[in-house]
Amino acid sequence: MIRQVAKELHERKSGYLFAGQGVRNSVESLLTVAEMLDWPIVTTPVAKGYFSEDHPLVKGVFGFAGTEEATSLINDGDGKTLVVIGSSLGETATNNYNDNLTRNRFTVQMDFDETVFNRKYAIDLPVLGEIGESLSMLIEELEELGYSKDSKERTAPSLDELITEDYNTKNVLLQLQSYLPKSTRYTIDIGEFMAYVIHNMKVLDYATFDINVHFGAMGSGLSTAIGSKLAEPERPTVAITGDGCFFMHGMEILTAKEYKLPILFVVMNNARLGMVYHGHSLQYKRVHATFEQEPINIAAMAAAMNIPSYQVENFEDLTEEAISKLMYGDGPAVLEISLVDNNVPPMGDRVKFLSSFGK
Repeated sequence: MIRQVAKELHERKSGYLFAGQGVRNSVESLLTVAEMLDWPIVTTPVAKGYFSEDHPLVKGVFGFAGTEEATSLINDGDGKTLVVIGSSLGETATNNYNDNLTRNRFTVQMDFDETVFNRKYAIDLPVLGEIGESLSMLIEELEELGYSKDSKERTAPSLDELITEDYNTKNVLLQLQSYLPKSTRYTIDIGEFMAYVIHNMKVLDYATFDINVHFGAMGSGLSTAIGSKLAEPERPTVAITGDGCFFMHGMEILTAKEYKLPILFVVMNNARLGMVYHGHSLQYKRVHATFEQEPINIAAMAAAMNIPSYQVENFEDLTEEAISKLMYGDGPAVLEISLVDNNVPPMGDRVKFLSSFGK
């Protein structure tokens, strides 16, 4: 089967590698395949963080909050082949089951779970097996056909040139990332801010983002940060959450305090459920007054628990010195970002879908 895959890729010459979370332990093998074929890599939202953006073949996320380059490749590119590796091709990975993903393309899907084949998209060649082993065998078959690895020159993205002076979610997240070590792992909760993380924050090191888009469970990013820090104590860990998530499960921060886990909990506080707010605004051109709540001082809540905290109310408040004081203590800390951002989150095709609701 792998030999047949290699033959089909060779005959069609052009295509895209579409990586899901199943490539977690096979990133280098997939990069080798990409460099042998000279084909772009596009990832799903949950696979953000596996491929550093300093690699010229890595084109970013397709799906919910996807990047313009990756979206353009899938929707308008002339690649004749799509190789899906480790993705079940769910709704958030495919931009609401976008037909452009496989249209007029020979489609290969590699997975260890046979139930994902032909679930939503017709698959020409399903390859059932352990993904790392499948990729290793594919490399051997491509070598037999005369392909060799052509290592690409890497250029790390500059965060500073992407940041403007506006006090908005995008700039806050990029500024925060610019102050933190490249190896920092970000555990991302569910909310409006998640779209900005997927769309704007940069992958600077392996496994730097953990995003549970599939279940969409508000508060999951908080406990994920605790598990991540216990698994890798030396790795800087930051949870990015919202006020809604924090009010549901924020007391987990006391668990981090009890175990003296130095995790930075960044709380985007806009006194509303942002995804619901913008969803209604796009669909109905109006928003119910009760969607906005009386602002709560989350930094004061942290102080009541004797947990270090800092409240940001304008862009000038967000300084490297303030972040450093919070990051390197002997337990958790809270960074509260008090910000109402009325820009439409970069949700990709979901914005078009919601905007056209009822038409």
